[in-house]
Amino acid sequence: MRKIVFLFVLISFQFFGQNPHYFTIDKTKGLPSNTIYDIYQDKNDMLWIATNEGICSFDGKKFTTFSSTVQVSKAGSNIVEDVYGRIWYCSFDGYIYYIENGVLKSLRQQKPLGYQKFAIIKDCFVYLEENKLIFLDLKTLKPIKTIALATEKTTAMHTFKGFYYLYATDFLYEISSVNDVKKIEVPEKIKKNFGVSIISNTNDKLLFVSKYSNKYCLYVDGVFKEYDFKSTINFIQNTSYSSNTNWIATTKGIIQFDTDNPTNYQRYFDDFNISTLLKDKEGNHWIGTLGHGLLLVPNFKTYLIPTTDTPSKLVYANKKLVFSTQNDKIYSSVDEKNPFVFRPLYEGKSNHTIEQFYVDTIHQKMLFTSNTFKITDLKGTVLKEVVLASKEFIPIDNTYYGYASSGACGLFKVSDERSSWDLIFASNEISTNLDNRFSVLIQNVRGKSVAYNTINKTIYFATNTGLFAVNATKKENILWDKKTINLTKVISFKNSIYGLTTNNKLISIDENNHVKTVNIGEHEDIQKIKVIGSSLFLFTSNSIINYNLNNHSTKKIFNLNADNEVSDIIKFKNSYLLVSTKGLIRVDANDLHKNCMPKFLLQHVLVNGKKVSTKKLNNLNSTENSIEIQYSVISFVPNLQNILYYKINNGKWQVLDDESRSLKLSSLASGNYTISFKTAFNNTFSPIQTITITIEKPFTESAWFYGLVTLLLLLLVHFFYRYQIQKIKRRNQLLLDKIELEKSLNQSTLKAIKSQMNPHFFYNALNTIQSYILANDKKQAVNYLSKFSSLTRTILEMSEKETVTVAEEIKTLSFYLDIEKARFNDDFEYEIIINEATLEQIKIPSLLIQPYVENAIKHGLLHKNGAKKLTIVFEENGNYLDISIIDNGIGRTKSEELKLLRKNPHQSFATEAMQQKIDLLNKHKINKISIEIIDNYSTQKTPKGTTVLIKIPLDFYYS
Repeated sequence: MRKIVFLFVLISFQFFGQNPHYFTIDKTKGLPSNTIYDIYQDKNDMLWIATNEGICSFDGKKFTTFSSTVQVSKAGSNIVEDVYGRIWYCSFDGYIYYIENGVLKSLRQQKPLGYQKFAIIKDCFVYLEENKLIFLDLKTLKPIKTIALATEKTTAMHTFKGFYYLYATDFLYEISSVNDVKKIEVPEKIKKNFGVSIISNTNDKLLFVSKYSNKYCLYVDGVFKEYDFKSTINFIQNTSYSSNTNWIATTKGIIQFDTDNPTNYQRYFDDFNISTLLKDKEGNHWIGTLGHGLLLVPNFKTYLIPTTDTPSKLVYANKKLVFSTQNDKIYSSVDEKNPFVFRPLYEGKSNHTIEQFYVDTIHQKMLFTSNTFKITDLKGTVLKEVVLASKEFIPIDNTYYGYASSGACGLFKVSDERSSWDLIFASNEISTNLDNRFSVLIQNVRGKSVAYNTINKTIYFATNTGLFAVNATKKENILWDKKTINLTKVISFKNSIYGLTTNNKLISIDENNHVKTVNIGEHEDIQKIKVIGSSLFLFTSNSIINYNLNNHSTKKIFNLNADNEVSDIIKFKNSYLLVSTKGLIRVDANDLHKNCMPKFLLQHVLVNGKKVSTKKLNNLNSTENSIEIQYSVISFVPNLQNILYYKINNGKWQVLDDESRSLKLSSLASGNYTISFKTAFNNTFSPIQTITITIEKPFTESAWFYGLVTLLLLLLVHFFYRYQIQKIKRRNQLLLDKIELEKSLNQSTLKAIKSQMNPHFFYNALNTIQSYILANDKKQAVNYLSKFSSLTRTILEMSEKETVTVAEEIKTLSFYLDIEKARFNDDFEYEIIINEATLEQIKIPSLLIQPYVENAIKHGLLHKNGAKKLTIVFEENGNYLDISIIDNGIGRTKSEELKLLRKNPHQSFATEAMQQKIDLLNKHKINKISIEIIDNYSTQKTPKGTTVLIKIPLDFYYS
């Protein structure tokens, strides 16, 4: 049975051993389609991939697919970049497309022939249409020339060294310019074997490969030479040439071969249908497949050695490789000459992972832990088995091992040689329930790791309750800043112990148990550590780093993949061997010089959401202040976290999100901005790239604006000054008008007083008094004289007032009418009608009514025969006070006739004075005082007196 297993293992490693280690990039990683037809790298290092879903770009992290409504079909090939940065490709329907400024556009074509490779020669774009070869100006894409050419036999095209080659079975056309088309006849033998062929190149020759026969042909300087492949090839899909190596893509893998030595070839990836291969500028090989996406091979010298069972730990002892597995097995190399041909040594039944595995070359034993702790000989025969959940064990000397397990940490004895640790072993509790060879140094802990410092002869145990140090004199719990230290792994190098904390940081403990942090730069997410020689290998989430413990430099060894976990590493001859879930990975230790610095590439700058040229960024107006910088970070190191830093002007460097591909700067203030970018790799930085932006100040902050504001302020001051002058003038004019008004009012008042106390009045009044005295009617004389004096006093008092109440006005009128009544016989009567509520509430201009009453008496009643009556009515009528003076005299017409008959007619200056006073009072008023004189007539149309209607607004003195 063991022979059968050995034969299977031997066969499997011979069969699979040639495949290099690779990473798969497919739709789960963002690839639009798992069917790839062409791969191209442009001058900015961006990858372009033609897929079944169209063309896309790839910067190592993000795919960007380009499509348009102008597309007739998407799948195609023949990706090419021109000198203007446009990316071209041809669909399998024969339609040619190009990407310019991030937009997919279509070339104007008359009648495509189907997929035919186009060419870019110097400043011409050359392609085929039915029976003609068309030349376009590369810059303008306008036709230059058309050459007649039979296209029905054209089967292959290729651009090489500035020539566009067309193979049309009978002839090979060599085209170098518009006016240089060379026709080369093809030999009959070549026609026969290469009817359906693919053209590429190798060194300085053209390479013809037949799709259906195992032959190839080299052409140079008019000479065709045919050769046979030394390997059977079913169907050739494509060929490529890079770094002096030819590659043939077939339906069953890819073949690397030397055209000068056809026997020197190598097959890879026989399980894949390969369409194309590209070697990028960093030395990575990109392999396109039909159905499985992209295969990324960082190095063909790094290859995978599959194993029958999944390995867990690997050691190199006694010139053999020995590894344990995840299902309780151990394998060993057959011999030194066949290090990767393995045979089984031990096969357990627990199916547990053998995590701890050590080959003791001194005692010729193997020690390991699966479900139990076991010691076997080198042939796999179990010598001792103990039920112990050992997490780690290490040799202390030739007699003892230190162990850390769940429940206890201590020593176990593997030989009976004398040791300096014998006393310590014997002085502590011997764990008889395990084996009398186990001594417990620390109890009731969950041990995680153990290390031994040979300088201070101290064993360090990492446990769940802290880090313990045990030597011949003491046992102590080491503290750091007065706190316990929680470690998942401890390991020794020279006079120091290195520990990995539970938060994935690295610390060191010297021989005096002083603790400090180890700064390893950007590699902070450490998950495992292992010392080999003077190198500390750091297992991070995405790579394995070699940290040199002597000079503290770092070097990346390997990039990890999420679907292929690496658990161990050893140095083997001139290579590193990694233990992964897919087998053993061999990495050439001398081929780790690749420069993998990520490259910052500016794509577009958007200003307020619109793309603008970088040239216009130095002349933006104040409203163009929302900037978005779209970029790519090109790096094809698998699973590398690309760190991109940026800063604005002289600010601090800040880190951009690795998943982001844009920097947004919103609502920038006016001014000058310099935005700097740099990438980092392996603690070094790329050259800084900058983008400068100038946002002009808004008009409100410009000199023009300040000048206009100043001018406006001056104008405002000027107009305000003029306004104030005019205001002062108006105020002064108003004061003058008021003074004039007061003066006029005073004059009119004096005139009114004069009219009311005119000589006629005094003469008549005194005559009346005299008649009473002569008639010896002392009582009437005294009464009349009293009323006269009261009237005189009242008029003098009222002349000092601007307004009087209605009551005061009626009182004055009563005095006056009583005096006037004495002049008449008993035929004169007067009546004053008033609403009592009005007397004290309403005010009217002083000395306003009496002149009209006097006129009614003098000109209407005095010359009337018979009963004479005067009625004065005060009544509110809406917003007015109506004062009606009604007499039943002779009327104005008869009065005027009598006035004309007099030799010295009476001048009614009192009425004129009152009219002037009313005009002055009405000045600057909205609601005005009005006077209306109405002639009264009888039914027979004869005059029967006059009515004077005075309307005074109630708000006259408030408006």
